[in-house]
Amino acid sequence: MASTFPTTIDNFTDPLSTSPLNSPSHSLQHANINDAVEKIETKLGTGTPTGTAIGVYSAYTPTIGGFTLGNGTVTTRWTQVNKQVHYYGRVVLGSTSAFTAALDISIPININAASAVLDTIGTCGAYNGSILFYGAPINLFNNQIRCTFFTASGTYVSNTDTSATVPFTWANGNIFFWNITYESV
Repeated sequence: MASTFPTTIDNFTDPLSTSPLNSPSHSLQHANINDAVEKIETKLGTGTPTGTAIGVYSAYTPTIGGFTLGNGTVTTRWTQVNKQVHYYGRVVLGSTSAFTAALDISIPININAASAVLDTIGTCGAYNGSILFYGAPINLFNNQIRCTFFTASGTYVSNTDTSATVPFTWANGNIFFWNITYESV
């Protein structure tokens, strides 16, 4: 019986201590187990820093629209387990960093189209040295996210795009960050 993993769990016949080497077939037992182990190794990955091995996070250099990094710093990490992607990052603004429009950030693996554009998929935040502001990253066309920030106006909280003055007037040393989990294609 060849391995049927990962679609089903294998059910190999265990030989007894009194079983002859041909019932079940000794060589077939080895072939089946080898086949199953290879499929498990393929499923788990090699552990190299590709972002696809279980438990291995990798760096990713995003494209950030609506923002000029200048002499700021970007730190990101991501991993993928099956179709689940976890991706987080932070940017510390330098003296030459600047916002030019809404904050759009590329992602390491595209989002599954089952997630509609504008779905929230995690958290965004900003810190100006004294106050921590929260928001929500939204799925933007399945290949990037847009960090938006919560605005209290009227009866309900709404989201507002990041700008040079939202959620505050940005300055050297300020930080924005994101933490998302989504289903990949």
